Amino acid sequence: MKYVPLSAKLFRDFRRRGSFMNKLNILYFTIDWSSFTYKPDHYFKLELEKLPDVHVRFVKGEYTVGKLGGYLPDILSQLDFVPDFIYLDDFESIRGVYGLPRGLNEVNIPKGVLFHDVYRVRDDFKNFVKENSLDLVLAHYRESFLTYFPEFHDRFRWLPNHAYEPVFHKYGLKRRINYLMMGKINGAYPLRSKIYKKMKGIDGFVSHGHPGYKWFSKRDSKTKFLDENYAMEISRAKIFLTCGSIYNFAVGKYFEVPACGTLLLTSDFSELRDLGFIHKETFVKIDKHNFLAKAKYYLRHRDERNEIRRKGYALVQSRHTTSIRVREFVDELWKFTGKTR
Repeated sequence: MKYVPLSAKLFRDFRRRGSFMNKLNILYFTIDWSSFTYKPDHYFKLELEKLPDVHVRFVKGEYTVGKLGGYLPDILSQLDFVPDFIYLDDFESIRGVYGLPRGLNEVNIPKGVLFHDVYRVRDDFKNFVKENSLDLVLAHYRESFLTYFPEFHDRFRWLPNHAYEPVFHKYGLKRRINYLMMGKINGAYPLRSKIYKKMKGIDGFVSHGHPGYKWFSKRDSKTKFLDENYAMEISRAKIFLTCGSIYNFAVGKYFEVPACGTLLLTSDFSELRDLGFIHKETFVKIDKHNFLAKAKYYLRHRDERNEIRRKGYALVQSRHTTSIRVREFVDELWKFTGKTR
């Protein structure tokens, strides 16, 4: 493998800028998700910037040289620091919006990539990781990732979803909705489809469709169930019903709903237990046969409902906030790079 050596000037500049010496320096390829429908990656970056032991530079297309995505050695030559780690926060999205950077395999700096929808473009992802000799591969969904990509077991790091505290929290609103569903209802979510068909005529059941994955204007975002509007609607519900899709993904709702202090009724799978989701303790598991009976039971039994949602809230606060997940990510990079704090 050919590596492009970093210039002597870059190292001299690095030594002069001592403020970066005791920090983990990250070159972070990303997309501007700030006005997108679903923005956990945006929240992740906001928390990452706050850490005192991290210096991060985001690349969102502004360093593009020649072809879309830019040439990594050229990008490095424009920096005033030497990265300890190079990170791409979603393979498929960056490729589709700005283009993946070229020359990753020409630079001897540890590199990693996050892959969101691990069931998609699998061959492309495999080729990208192998051709560019990526050191780490990260995903939100452990079991699915390792099922699809067992050859990357040693490089894999689990980075579960999380709830951003400034948005997903207890709003103190009157809980006027008995049963709430929000999000996609299609063939990928068979349990949600059954819930909707059976409960749509029940008094107290409310359902809101997905607004679509796209960028919204500030004006539009005020009229949609996005960000705070989305979280406040969850906070108006006593019970929230959902599922993890046919892929058994611990999607964002698993964390966002308890973070708003609402009881979560959802499908169960083995990965959840390692995340602390225990039936009748921090959530209630349902299936296609019992979801209606479970929903009616916990609506009637307020004390049981409140105890489980209290523990679900405590679980997210102790293990699954965005700030906690960012700290775990950074600690893993400190460990992997071997840099002394």
